[in-house]
Amino acid sequence: MTEKVTASNTQRDVLSENQYLSDKQLRKLLRYVKKNGDLARRRGSCRSIINELIILIMVNTGLRAKELLNLNIGDVCSTKDTEFFISIRGHTGGISRKMAVPENLAKKLRRFIELYRKGAKKTEPLFLSEQGNRIGYVSIYNKVKIIGKKSGIGTLHPNMLRHTFLFKLYKAERDLKLLQERGGYSSPQAANIYANTFETKRKR
Repeated sequence: MTEKVTASNTQRDVLSENQYLSDKQLRKLLRYVKKNGDLARRRGSCRSIINELIILIMVNTGLRAKELLNLNIGDVCSTKDTEFFISIRGHTGGISRKMAVPENLAKKLRRFIELYRKGAKKTEPLFLSEQGNRIGYVSIYNKVKIIGKKSGIGTLHPNMLRHTFLFKLYKAERDLKLLQERGGYSSPQAANIYANTFETKRKR
């Protein structure tokens, strides 16, 4: 899936600071989901583990919520050399791009599949609802919203996690073409929102 954003719109658009997480907020969020994920692993339950993986995938890849929801087991088992990739499928079903994930997240994903999706086909959903169906958008939105409140961050929604990844990527690399590729945008001009935000923040 790609987003079409006109140059005029992106050039004047800047993210407000409540649309992405600060470093402090991100650390707080990750501590919270790790604590609950570790507790769930000790208890043998999986709901908090799914919540942890949802947060980790989004802040480490910048996937859109719908892209995450469309992930199948086979999409997260692709390896190249020593790297672990998530294959992201476009709206037509074909692979639109691949995103490398950190080793610690790769290990958690492998472990999750081995324990909680054992025997499932590669074409089956990575994450299931409590009813055994593919998790829907409303469900993931509510999950992230609740996690934000319980972690002490406050307002949190899936797009904030995407914005956080892409803003930090631009801050580190200053490369609009890379941002376009990683973000799945149809035009490099769409990445201007993050460049504009960074430059505005830096001039303060």
